[in-house]
Amino acid sequence: MLLQRHGSAASYFRRRTSHALIAAAGTTIVLGALPAIAQVAAAAPRSTSSTEFSGRDFAGLRFPMRATSGELSFSAARVATWSQESNATGGSVQQLFLSGDVQVKLGLYEFTAVKAVVWLEKIADADAPEEDWEWLRRPEMQPPQMPKPKSDSGVYQVFVYFDRVASPVADVRVSVQANRLPVRAVIKIDRPISMTYDTFSPGRPSDPFIAEGESQLAAALRRQEGVDVESTPDRDFPVRGAAVPVPSEARSYLPPTASQMQARAAREIGPGGDSETATFSGPIFAKDGIFTVSPGDVTLVSGEEENSLLLSNGLVIQYSDTRAGRSLQLTAQRGVVFMEPRRIEDLSKLRPADVRGIYLEGDVIATDGKYTLRGPRIYYDVRKNKAVVLDAVFWTYDAQRRLPLYVRAESIRQQSANEFVAKKARLATSSFFEPDFSVGASTVTITRRPSQNQPEGLIPTVSGWVGGSGTGGGGGEGSAMVDAAGFGRGYQLDTDYPTQGGGREAGPGLGTENYLEASGITLNAEGVPFFYWPSYEGTIDEPLLRDLRAESRSGSGFAIKTRWNAYRLLGLKGTAFTRADLLLDAYFSRGPGIGTRLEWGGPDTRGNAFLYGLFDDRGTDVLKTGDKIKNRGDNRGLILTEHRVDFDDNWSFFGELAYQSDATFVESFYPEMAETRREFSTQAYVRRVEDNTMFATRLKGSLNDFSTNEYQLLSQGYSVSKLPQVTYLRQADPILSDWFGDIFTWTHEYDFSRAAMKLDRARMDQRGVSNRETSLRLFGILPNQTIYDDLTSRGFLPQDVYRFDTRQELNAKLELGPVNVVPFAVGRVTGYDHKFETFAGSNDEDRYRFWGSTGVNASTQIQRVNDAVENRLLDLHRMRHIIEPNATLYTSATNRKGNTLPVYDYDVEGIRKGTVGRVGVNQLWQTQRGRPGRYYSVDVFTLDVNYMNSSKDTELGSPVGRFLDFRPELSSFGEFGTVDGSWRVTDATTITGGTVYDLDLKEQARTSAGISFQQSPDLVTAFDYRHLNALDLTTLGANMSYRLASQYILGLSTSYDTTRGDFQSVGASVSREFQSLKLGFNVAHSVISNESRFGFTLSPKLEQARGRQPILGEQAPPR
Repeated sequence: MLLQRHGSAASYFRRRTSHALIAAAGTTIVLGALPAIAQVAAAAPRSTSSTEFSGRDFAGLRFPMRATSGELSFSAARVATWSQESNATGGSVQQLFLSGDVQVKLGLYEFTAVKAVVWLEKIADADAPEEDWEWLRRPEMQPPQMPKPKSDSGVYQVFVYFDRVASPVADVRVSVQANRLPVRAVIKIDRPISMTYDTFSPGRPSDPFIAEGESQLAAALRRQEGVDVESTPDRDFPVRGAAVPVPSEARSYLPPTASQMQARAAREIGPGGDSETATFSGPIFAKDGIFTVSPGDVTLVSGEEENSLLLSNGLVIQYSDTRAGRSLQLTAQRGVVFMEPRRIEDLSKLRPADVRGIYLEGDVIATDGKYTLRGPRIYYDVRKNKAVVLDAVFWTYDAQRRLPLYVRAESIRQQSANEFVAKKARLATSSFFEPDFSVGASTVTITRRPSQNQPEGLIPTVSGWVGGSGTGGGGGEGSAMVDAAGFGRGYQLDTDYPTQGGGREAGPGLGTENYLEASGITLNAEGVPFFYWPSYEGTIDEPLLRDLRAESRSGSGFAIKTRWNAYRLLGLKGTAFTRADLLLDAYFSRGPGIGTRLEWGGPDTRGNAFLYGLFDDRGTDVLKTGDKIKNRGDNRGLILTEHRVDFDDNWSFFGELAYQSDATFVESFYPEMAETRREFSTQAYVRRVEDNTMFATRLKGSLNDFSTNEYQLLSQGYSVSKLPQVTYLRQADPILSDWFGDIFTWTHEYDFSRAAMKLDRARMDQRGVSNRETSLRLFGILPNQTIYDDLTSRGFLPQDVYRFDTRQELNAKLELGPVNVVPFAVGRVTGYDHKFETFAGSNDEDRYRFWGSTGVNASTQIQRVNDAVENRLLDLHRMRHIIEPNATLYTSATNRKGNTLPVYDYDVEGIRKGTVGRVGVNQLWQTQRGRPGRYYSVDVFTLDVNYMNSSKDTELGSPVGRFLDFRPELSSFGEFGTVDGSWRVTDATTITGGTVYDLDLKEQARTSAGISFQQSPDLVTAFDYRHLNALDLTTLGANMSYRLASQYILGLSTSYDTTRGDFQSVGASVSREFQSLKLGFNVAHSVISNESRFGFTLSPKLEQARGRQPILGEQAPPR
């Protein structure tokens, strides 16, 4: 016998799946199913005298039960153990007496009690010798000296007699509660038996409860063998046929006759179909299920037409279907069980064939662990497999989407195990009787069905850089990588594939979901309906109205904007991997706006689309410069779409399309796109990547003759089409490895393209730049001119140019002691079919550009760990200081100056020539925060200092200097110094800053600094300073978010221009979270455009909780 003991009273229990538990008050619980398996077969019938059944052993008998796989564990404050030699077999039966905080796990079932007596006998696969239990028979042998188990598997028969038992940790589908309860079980274990205790004593105690348990075991064995046992009336169920008077309490609530109840149920339930028509998971009550009844008081009323059990003083009815692994628990104050008028052998084990119906009233609750049905009264028609609840409340939880659903209805009919029909219903995700936001329906059908799709994120995504805790890593969704000194060096990525068991599903099509079919729908806010729709089909997380907002702009006027579930609104069936929103807006001064937002995805593909338009727009566009442009009834809009496909591990495809009706539409309606989105283009791109090789081909162009990306307008002023572009690249191929090993590497790339410039043809005043000074300062042209006119006059060609380019790079990685030295050489050849005479201002230029460079990088690392650092004020524990000195010397030459070639690609035509030297020191201070045993690494200080100087003939480039180590030719040269640093003061406070100082001009080229505070979980503030000398711009910004109360959040933001001495913008927002929705109000004013705006938003809380990813490069969703 194997037993692992633990000296702590803490018990441990694992979650388990649903299995049958056959029980009734006053009877023996049987854990398992009949008949017994072959290796645990019952002994052959024999003649047994009652004197052989002492209750101290199993009398050589085997419980006729099928073994249940699981574990055996026992826990109590006080434990006593002894063994009893069986008179029938000569073997040993182990006994335990548990008292005080008793917790017992038998296979899949868990019990708590005040006391318990346990009998254990191994009956099959007896791999372990008896000496493993020797310490139980020898008091002098102490628990720590227990020999190591030699086997951890076997089949045990167990009998447990409990005092004041319950199963509070169990699933409601298998819960038990009784004053005295005997339990039989046959358990097949695959691990040692576990026992935990506070105090332990060997030998049999003198507690009378042990003798009571022995009599119960003896009685159970006698019944099994058919030996006559003195008849004792059951405490909870009267002997069938005896004349039992009906208690006065029972008579006071005696319900109608069965025929009256059946008629009433027929009126409520209506014409019923056969149970065979039940949906997913079958009928409510399967033929093989079992009812068990545990009432406070019970009376059996016999009759010629039917028998009835009158239940009072609280009751629990448990239905179990072992084949389906499903249970249903019913609780109420009182009720009646209507049964067939025939003799029922065991009232503790009622079959559905024995029961006609069940009527319950008084705080009725029905639950199978996945749904809960509550009401003042309920009737189950067992023969028709239907049920009806009046004034009902239905609750379920969609674990896949992490959403609750509450349904209050005049009546709810249960059609099958997983289908409910409610009349005059109100649906909400809040348990409040009057929810803030609800959906009303004249009828609604709720079906729990296999999941058809995944919630929201259609494609598995990478969860992000998530740090672990502790010096050993681990914790959270990621795990920190920790080196020998105990400092973290980075993080591992966890892939957020949904998995079962944590509220996520294991992939598409797994798990269950709640599907709704409703008619006569109203949307209600605070009980007041504000929208009607005839019908709806879908899951709970697919609200009909996803977002409602109203806003007003001083230039554009008032507008109401809505975002709808397109599938549900149009009555269409959604697909497993798609999402569709319909945008319906009303602009009071512009007219109607309509659009759609689509998302789709699969295991190897994903994409999205955004289409929006206004018809007969007569409103006014207020642009960033403050200019206002009046529209004259034009149709305006935007189309954006993209699609990605991974054909296999190597081949992939990306395609996108972008179209804008005019040059100011994006800036007027979606200014974040104009500021931050990648280039608006239409292209198809195919790529193959394998190891260090990449091959790609691209077709790229633009459907518009103007640009709307701000960075593009303020720099080159045009886009470039490539029809086609073909690229081939091999990265870091080792060469001469037979002689030099891996020292030398060769990187080579080749590119061929047919390129053309798409010059912007919109006039500056048509873009909202009507001020002469502003137009000249930003674009170098007058407001009535176009970028097209300016660039063509300077020799830019709006025509096709064929170009071939190749870049060859050789590197050598050398280690000179502690210093890493990498000399490198680069050669580049670019050929064109044009000389660009007009652009270059000379006809002497060559069609080929030859460019070459050489240089060397050197770096090393010095580090020191100081274990003496300890500062509670700054939260410092130990300190590592890492210093990385580095330097680069670089020179390049070419046969053509950079200003003699138009730029089609910055990394081809934008490269510079000259000689440059750079030196720098990067420093990092790491410490540990937390507490002993749970320290985590933090980069508390960083400081990077660099100095760069160029020769006089070097082409400078941008007015803000920068140096790029990986490709120095793309740097912006000059003489300048840079300083960048950060200080993580605490986990809630961080200070960052950086500056670029131009030593040629003796002034700051760019400076930025910021600090963020999280003073408390409810208050976050941030301040920033920015200076850009080229634009003569210096600004101060501040932001604050404060949770005023549990439901209110206040946000404030402002930007101040110190150069002009005025605010650029101010804004404020307030949001209020209700049980089912979120209401927000915001107001903002821009001094630059002289525009004020305010608005409010209203959205279901489930939509807010899940959020939505920006598409097509948006900074923030427009909805």
